[in-house]
Amino acid sequence: MKIILTGLVGALIGYVTNWLAIKMLFRPYKEVRIKGIKIPFTPGLIPKEKARIARSVGKGIGDHLLTEETIQEHLCGKKVDNAIRTWVNIKIKELIEIDFVNLQKNLELTGLPWTSGRPIPELKK
Repeated sequence: MKIILTGLVGALIGYVTNWLAIKMLFRPYKEVRIKGIKIPFTPGLIPKEKARIARSVGKGIGDHLLTEETIQEHLCGKKVDNAIRTWVNIKIKELIEIDFVNLQKNLELTGLPWTSGRPIPELKK
């Protein structure tokens, strides 16, 4: 029984200290003062050092994860190349189809005999 009680007390102490540590890291968000005297550990460490942490994390990502070589490698890869080529081909076909429709409408408006009634051939897809 004594062993179980010791384990439970240890678990309770661990829970409370972890809870307090997390609270002290993240809260309060702003400095707390009572009658002009700053309360210790306010604001929490994370809110207090937010700008420095953001700069540090950004620098780490920029230096190690998103290097110039990594970005070039991904942007110059076959997957991106194929996606861009497919998108450009689709847009060119759309523009050609629009231009043919407009051309047909304009030629029909002129009433020239060689244009009236002739359908525009379908584009190969």
